[in-house]
Amino acid sequence: MIDTGVKLVIALGHLGDASASKLLRSLLTHGDHRVVASAIEALDLIGAADARAAVKPLTAHKVPRIRANALVFCRDDPSVDVEGTLKRMLTAREFPQKLSALWALSRLPHERYGPM
Repeated sequence: MIDTGVKLVIALGHLGDASASKLLRSLLTHGDHRVVASAIEALDLIGAADARAAVKPLTAHKVPRIRANALVFCRDDPSVDVEGTLKRMLTAREFPQKLSALWALSRLPHERYGPM
């Protein structure tokens, strides 16, 4: 059931309907990290600037996928050290950190964030 829920959350983002922002923001505290990460991605897809305050703290989340998605969402926030955080993730010993950082880099403008 969760996999279907995750797909539905992402689908909301692909629809591009800003009215989904409130529902997606409510999922940022969901107990399943996949749902949280997908909600951040969907919020980014719809351009939900109103979610910035809720997403920003997640740039330091312990789950690498959530952290990476939040970094992508906050890429234009000068108070978030996107580059530094991604560099730390890339040099971490844990594979999920590296993988999540690579995913984030694939979604960020190469002119600004690559090569690291």
